[in-house]
Amino acid sequence: VEGTPGPEVTPTSYENDDASVASATATVAARGLMEQVEMAWQKLTKGDEGADEDDEHELRMRDVPDDIYDDSDDLVESLDDESLFRFPAVGQGQLGDINVAGRSAFYFLVVHKKQSQSSPEGFIDLIQGAQMATMTSTATIEARSRSVVFRPVDHSLNPDPEKFHTIDGLLRSHASEPDQPPLVCYPAKGVADFEQWSARDLNAFTDAAVARYRERGLEPANPDLEKAPVVAILAPSSLDIVVTFFALNRLGYAALFLSTRLTAPAYSRLLEMANCSSIITTESFSQIIEEIQQERQLQHLSLVGGADYRDQNAPPFRRNCDPVKESHKIGWILHSSGSTGFPKPSESRSTNVYLNVPPSSRIYLTNYQCLANLRKSFSMKCFCVSPLFHSQALMELGRSFYTRKAMYIGNFSFPVTRQNLVAALKVAQPEQITTVPYVLKLLAESGDGIAELAKAKVVLYGGSACPDDLGDRLVAQGVNLVGNYGATETGQIMTSFRPPGDKEWSYMRVWPPVADYSLFDEIAPGVFECVALDGLPSKGPSNSDDPPKSFRTADLFTRHPDPKKSNYYKYLSRLDDRLTLVNGEKVLPIPIEGRIREDELVKEAIVFGFQKTVPGAIIFKADRAAEMSDAEFLEAVWPAVEAANIRAESFSRIPKELVVVKDASIAYPKTDKGTFIRAQMYQQFAEDIERVYHGFEKGHAEGTLQLDPHQLEEFLLGKFRNDLKVPLPDAETDVFSAGVDSLQTTRMWRLIKQNLDLGGHNLSNNVVFEKGNVRTLARYLYELRTGDGAEKQEDEIEVMRSMIEKYSTFTQHFPMQSKQPEKEIVLVTGGTGNLGAWLIADLLKRPSVAEVWALVRAPGQAAAGARLMQSLVSRNITLTDAEAAKLFAVPSGFSKPDLGLQAHELNHLLSSTTCIIHSAWAVNFNLGVRSFENQHVRGVHNLLNFCLRVTLPSPAKFFFCSSVSTASGTPKPATIPEAAIEDLTHAQGMGYGRSKLVAEHIVRNAMRQGKAAGLHARVLRIGQLSGDCQNADWNPTEAIALMIRSALTTKSLPALDERPSWLPVDLCAGAILDIAFSKTSQNAKEGKVGAGTDGSSEDADLVYHLVNPKLFSWKEDLLPALRRTNLPAFEVVSPSQWLDRLKKSDADPVRNPSVKLIDFWEKKYGGGAPGTKAVVTQEASQEESNVPGLTFETLKTAQASHTIAEAVDPVSAGLVERYVEAWLRRWVE
Repeated sequence: VEGTPGPEVTPTSYENDDASVASATATVAARGLMEQVEMAWQKLTKGDEGADEDDEHELRMRDVPDDIYDDSDDLVESLDDESLFRFPAVGQGQLGDINVAGRSAFYFLVVHKKQSQSSPEGFIDLIQGAQMATMTSTATIEARSRSVVFRPVDHSLNPDPEKFHTIDGLLRSHASEPDQPPLVCYPAKGVADFEQWSARDLNAFTDAAVARYRERGLEPANPDLEKAPVVAILAPSSLDIVVTFFALNRLGYAALFLSTRLTAPAYSRLLEMANCSSIITTESFSQIIEEIQQERQLQHLSLVGGADYRDQNAPPFRRNCDPVKESHKIGWILHSSGSTGFPKPSESRSTNVYLNVPPSSRIYLTNYQCLANLRKSFSMKCFCVSPLFHSQALMELGRSFYTRKAMYIGNFSFPVTRQNLVAALKVAQPEQITTVPYVLKLLAESGDGIAELAKAKVVLYGGSACPDDLGDRLVAQGVNLVGNYGATETGQIMTSFRPPGDKEWSYMRVWPPVADYSLFDEIAPGVFECVALDGLPSKGPSNSDDPPKSFRTADLFTRHPDPKKSNYYKYLSRLDDRLTLVNGEKVLPIPIEGRIREDELVKEAIVFGFQKTVPGAIIFKADRAAEMSDAEFLEAVWPAVEAANIRAESFSRIPKELVVVKDASIAYPKTDKGTFIRAQMYQQFAEDIERVYHGFEKGHAEGTLQLDPHQLEEFLLGKFRNDLKVPLPDAETDVFSAGVDSLQTTRMWRLIKQNLDLGGHNLSNNVVFEKGNVRTLARYLYELRTGDGAEKQEDEIEVMRSMIEKYSTFTQHFPMQSKQPEKEIVLVTGGTGNLGAWLIADLLKRPSVAEVWALVRAPGQAAAGARLMQSLVSRNITLTDAEAAKLFAVPSGFSKPDLGLQAHELNHLLSSTTCIIHSAWAVNFNLGVRSFENQHVRGVHNLLNFCLRVTLPSPAKFFFCSSVSTASGTPKPATIPEAAIEDLTHAQGMGYGRSKLVAEHIVRNAMRQGKAAGLHARVLRIGQLSGDCQNADWNPTEAIALMIRSALTTKSLPALDERPSWLPVDLCAGAILDIAFSKTSQNAKEGKVGAGTDGSSEDADLVYHLVNPKLFSWKEDLLPALRRTNLPAFEVVSPSQWLDRLKKSDADPVRNPSVKLIDFWEKKYGGGAPGTKAVVTQEASQEESNVPGLTFETLKTAQASHTIAEAVDPVSAGLVERYVEAWLRRWVE
């Protein structure tokens, strides 16, 4: 029962006739409530063995023992023996709409215990569940002529703050409990892979973090100080922030939480006002820190990471201090949003989740005040996606922690999208969802989002008002939507908790005792300002003497039209003119309006946008612009709007499409001083505002451009770069990481709608974030228009034949030198890829190699070198000075006959190159074969011609790194010989494998034509490469890694009927050089040029299979090995079941990259297929078949390469555990 703080619980009743408050009917000592209920339960159930099933649903008073209420006679009034109790058969904590004609809430709890048959040990949890269920559904207990609304949310049942004194004391107390439920749950690396941490875990993390911060120069605060020193935290939300806050409290510091979106001057001002000279931050804010340090002295410490505090076994740390004294020191500091200029540190006696925070808000909370507020917990497992520098997230995290309930925190390293939210909610399964209306809007875009909301007992929104149509739709579909209003200076004022069947979610109700100390002052007809009066326990400062010592919130409301609901209020707007967008962002219109108004053509400017995604503006023409058309006027004043936008935060910027132009002659509401009256202005021009938003959000007529995927990429990149001024470097850049904000994604959505033919389909407003990058977005838009995503059908086999013919004419070799060099000069492509990097590393170690030239796709020499070195460093490949001196990285373009080389580079290489190893190829399973022509097929032709253009006595040798996918479409069962594939239909059914088969034929034709000149050209069909043996570094974006990663999102892995062949990449590199430089292992050591590849070779010498001849079982060997790793527990399911789960998982390829290969896997495992039978698990797809699969011969390869002959499988070698460990580290990053 919600009442005044203290050990007493006061039930509250309301008369039916006027809803006025009646006196409390009884008082129950909270400390003895559990014992009383348990005693009553024992009495009630004694001798009840003969009861039938109906007794659980219907019980008459005469059946209740006379002495059941001996300990609480004053709780209720007496009833007749015939009084009947009825209650439904519902589950524990899910009471629903319970109507009890009878005694009291006390007896209701007793009866519910009988119904649920819970044990005495679990009854406390039952009561807490009953409290929340009745709070959210408001059970009605009818007694005679009085209707009592029972609200058993008794915060006094939660431990008193004096038990803990400080935040650190709370943590230590919880850590000492014998049972350790999860309290803080944060994703490990994705959006739904929550790691669960108990208080004991966090206590250990805190000790370790304390040790790390002390090492970095942050010593414990002097306990004799009257005030706690302040340390600021400036970093993206993460578990590291939670641990750091606990560590600071343990060290005796107050934590100043800083928003990550401010400017350096704003941070400097906040630090000055909070008297803060130390800051904990991350590398991403280094530029900001440097700017701040130019103005003030600032100690800069790096934020601890997981490696600093996990599994550290740090010694316990405890300051020698007086906990009572510490309880009165500041625990944390929050700041306002800066709506009237710079943000301000804020102080208050208490706080809650608010719809609006006035510009004068001040939140300095002592440890005791923090705990007192955290005590106001609903005692439910909660989910919150707000960042941890917001009071909403901090308070709800603390409240859940206070009552030892789990808080699931969204991962702010990822954009907030429906898919991410749904994925997180499905895992978290919260009882309470605390959010802002923007998140509700995202979830309401689909049935799965609404379903997750409906599962929660309560969805509590704050931060801004929820649009009526959105709230109505959610409530109609079973969401228990509850508004929560308050202010930092006032505490919670009212909520919209209501009985079942009451659909008026948007009307919040003010109840005693708050109602006795609140005034809704009618400042205009039907418009009320909320005023907190002196005497309200949660009120902090005062800002008005009207009434005396009151606090005027500047929040305006309308009252319910029903006189019987005179305590129902609906939020209207802000008196101080701040606009709150639907996502909770606060727009200060005054500076924007002022800058636009400076233009001499402008008479007046008014910014609008309440509850919208972005703001707009009404601009009135000045008299001198009266003759201009609206379009001319808008173009003329647009520079002024842009100037205002530049000064504004990104979410406050006004797009041109949301400007309403009005003539100077149109009258508008204004004061005697000529200032417009904002609220009336919005009412007068409501139709204009809605009209421009409809055009902006719904779009005009759909565009007509029909582009292929590549053209779409160019179109989208152009729009990002030219229209949105976002210089995306390429189509695969993550738009969220590139800094694209929600306004820009909305504008891009509109540009797409205006220009592109979408085939009549709807387009999600959030599509840019959902798809993640331009390439994925372009492919999606193409598939949306074409229906099934298939390119216009073209006979790809004929295209392949045409390409082979087109690129099978080669230049002649004209030797101009008489002597072959003693050492190798090797040209390598694909050096920035995995295989290429290991090829370069191996080549540089060989004494027989004099120079290694890496052809890199880069805009210039410096960029080429940087990309190559980054590739090597990222794989932990280190070079000696001697090795580095042999390496040359140059920018190139394979589509050009001269390979894009500069003249001096070209001349040098044509006069000295002895060997070319070509490993560069785009791994893209979605493109047709023609898409590979320009860069790849033509590139093979140019490289072969380059070999023939070399002026040495013999052409440069050419080794083409092909793929087993060139044969994966072979009718099964089959054994693939180490020879040319004549039938072009035997390649995989995708452009990737087909283009490589085209290249194989081109290589063969070059070898045949260049036979007389001694051209040695070889095809190296490479199977599935795994991570290297040295570092266990396996590219996490490859198919196998993405399949294993799916265990994080689907909690399952497929039971494949496969015997894979995985060859570690460094061993593959070694095998290539075995074949390139020698016939046997002995010759490999000697590094003899050309051994085994003499000019008399026929086609039989053309092909080698670089696959691991040592196989293993997916089900019997790999899956058990994976269970021994740190992967979360997963279920082994059929391939089709796994695929179904993957399709239902997060569809965003940025956060859930596994979904990018759904189509690829669908062809292998869809339709209930048992799985491929292929012996070799390939990097590309195999067509589905129910017959035994393919075997790739390796006899000749094993003879030429000792590396292949001596290979072992990665499972037996213990590499699998190392692979997963490395993946998990990278996925976390």
